[in-house]
Amino acid sequence: MPVYNEEDTLPDVLSSLTRQADMDGRPLPDGALRVVAVDNASTDRSRSLLESWAGEAASPEVFILEEPEKGVVAARARGGRFSLEELDGTLMVHTDSDSVFPPTFIANVLSRFSANNVDVVSYLGFEPTCFWRRVPDLARRQFEEVGSISFSRETLAALGFDERRALFTSQIYADFENVPTQCGLAMTKSHYRRVGGYVREFNRDGTERLGEARNLTFRLDRLGARFGHVLSPPVDVNPRRYLFEAKDLWAGRSYTQGMTDLRGSVSEEHYRALDRSAGQLDYETARRNFVQRYIVDPCIARPERIRQHPQYFGPSAQPLLERILDAHASRNAVFYSEVRPLSDELVDAHCRTIIDQVRKMRFLI
Repeated sequence: MPVYNEEDTLPDVLSSLTRQADMDGRPLPDGALRVVAVDNASTDRSRSLLESWAGEAASPEVFILEEPEKGVVAARARGGRFSLEELDGTLMVHTDSDSVFPPTFIANVLSRFSANNVDVVSYLGFEPTCFWRRVPDLARRQFEEVGSISFSRETLAALGFDERRALFTSQIYADFENVPTQCGLAMTKSHYRRVGGYVREFNRDGTERLGEARNLTFRLDRLGARFGHVLSPPVDVNPRRYLFEAKDLWAGRSYTQGMTDLRGSVSEEHYRALDRSAGQLDYETARRNFVQRYIVDPCIARPERIRQHPQYFGPSAQPLLERILDAHASRNAVFYSEVRPLSDELVDAHCRTIIDQVRKMRFLI
């Protein structure tokens, strides 16, 4: 768990980890959960809060590391190395330090691996229902324009949204398997080790390719890892990016500078301003980004998914498949940064067709 200047959020996050229980509500047995917290050049009280929590009798075993190079990739890599080299156990779970975990978070992860039919599990996080209730116009537009993917099942029920009328739904997660998220990205240590863990990736122009979970899961996918995901009960994600940089978030410009410096007090005016912006946000780019991340990229990793789900592609299925196979034949790409130009090319060419196909599948046309 990378930690950077989270003194305001850490108390709730750490408390939620203390309360972890099994599916029957009993506390987890000793040793079932160990927390590796990586202080990533914090300048606030984050480190002292971690140290205080580690000394509490009810807390799980806690290891506090330092990574002076500010950057989420460096912090996650530091924690990963420590877990591989210093700790026993077979599973690693990568989390954020501003997300609050449900009591059965760890138990749900363990249950998914117990059947021995997955190697990687994404535990999904969503902004909590109380957030969406405060921005009703935005919630409605997001549901109508993009679909139900921004909402937990609990929020959909609370807001009365009928998922049958949504464009993109969680069914796409099941169909295309790869759901990169660091709210709770769990995997076997053996798979993490085989793909080299978290490494810095760079674009052709020399800029760093951020989105570390996406980069890692691409390598796991190419390796042949078996993917699963958990939707409910969700991790409660901190909504500060919505409140402080909504236009950048919908336009795909957020998450481009690594570990965010967005901090500060949230007032009622932040919620009102966000709700007023509902009609000005770039939903077209949001749809495009979803197609790229959850449909096209998994097909680049494993082209057979196009054959398995041709209904998503219509007339684009064959040219899409041929282009990907040709690209793999000419170069065995390992890193996501190597295939991102191909991904952009394919999305530019086929995004509209894919969206139209999904509309037909969902009876929205």
